[in-house]
Amino acid sequence: MSVRRVACVALPQMRIEIAKEEAAIEGRPLSAEASSSSPLAVVVAKPGGSVKTVRDVLGNTRLDVVSKEARACGVRVGQTVAAARAKCAELHVRVLAESTVRTALARVAEVALAFGPSASFDVVHDVVWLEIGGCAHLHGGERELAQALAERVRAAGHACRIEISDGPRIASAIARLTQALSKAPIVVPAGQGAAAMHGLSVEALDLSYEMVVWLRDLGLRTCGDLQRLPKRSLGTRLGARTKDLMRLLNGEDAAPLDPCRP
Repeated sequence: MSVRRVACVALPQMRIEIAKEEAAIEGRPLSAEASSSSPLAVVVAKPGGSVKTVRDVLGNTRLDVVSKEARACGVRVGQTVAAARAKCAELHVRVLAESTVRTALARVAEVALAFGPSASFDVVHDVVWLEIGGCAHLHGGERELAQALAERVRAAGHACRIEISDGPRIASAIARLTQALSKAPIVVPAGQGAAAMHGLSVEALDLSYEMVVWLRDLGLRTCGDLQRLPKRSLGTRLGARTKDLMRLLNGEDAAPLDPCRP
């Protein structure tokens, strides 16, 4: 029986890339003096939300994504437009439909299907997953498969980071939160998921904001801090998701994937 292995393509700049592409297609710059290096923030228009177009953006509208140029000016995800512009007066804000993001992720998933039998994507974290168990040898190994996949995604115009491990949530957490600057793929050996999670922040567990703040106030900042707690103590802290999170901290990730059908 083959071990379940999942590759995760993290696309941290996808929404910024789409916003810049849309501006170019419309034939007008991001602002009067804008260039590709101008500070940019994106508000995602979600179904049923109050923001549909840029005309709906108010001072209290919160930012969903910010470019690296905006971050350098002190702008952060979750800030209101008013607070962000107090930090960076030249900040340009664009509105992006969630359906546009979903379509872009589906295109990346189609690219990934050249390397494995089943792909899926997550519009919350902007990641694409690919089941690769039994396929890596066709490309010379897992690292070679990951490198080829990364090259294909970058050729399509997307910055990305590739990670391979035993399950989708572990792969996503490591790909999104590892602070390494290298573009080289990250390959976690089979059975080493717990060790790979050790140094990640508790945000890797997709806890609520309130839970993350509470854990940090207790001095529990990383998955390793939680792994060192006695199991009984851990159960009293994590509530209804205790069993699932304990398995995840132990490197056991059996989360199902919803296959994307091109």
